[in-house]
Amino acid sequence: MSVIEPPIPKHTLEALELYVETVVAALLKPSKTTPLTLTNRSIWPPKSGVYAIYQGSNIVWVGESGDLSARAKDLFRTKNHSFRRLLGAKVFSRRMGFEPATKKKSFSPEIELNLTKYMERRLSFAVAPVAAGRKEIEERACAATKGLLNIRKQRGARGEF
Repeated sequence: MSVIEPPIPKHTLEALELYVETVVAALLKPSKTTPLTLTNRSIWPPKSGVYAIYQGSNIVWVGESGDLSARAKDLFRTKNHSFRRLLGAKVFSRRMGFEPATKKKSFSPEIELNLTKYMERRLSFAVAPVAAGRKEIEERACAATKGLLNIRKQRGARGEF
């Protein structure tokens, strides 16, 4: 196997670094967020990028996607997104008869309805379509934020909340 290492000009690396840091800073302190509702998910563009979900001014999730529009729909489908499963468990696990959701099983219909209401009333989002570096942006934003439901210490490794 041969390793191909094309030279990358220093100014290109510096520009990429500045680009990543600029997007991370914008996610950490957005000028504005939008309520995370079933209606507002249509705002997410069908482009690759990164997104942050906030509860008040606190970030609770940072993610990336090859298609932000599709990801917005997944956020409201318990089987499709771990954010919704983790949030549902955190908010409703003390309810009598609570059963956790999985990739194959949703919460009870009552919890599903209440979880959607909870998300629509308490959460907001910011999205950033990006041309490159979405994994790096996600990792750096996660590393710079405490209290996330999706703590990533390094690519692919998830922590507990």
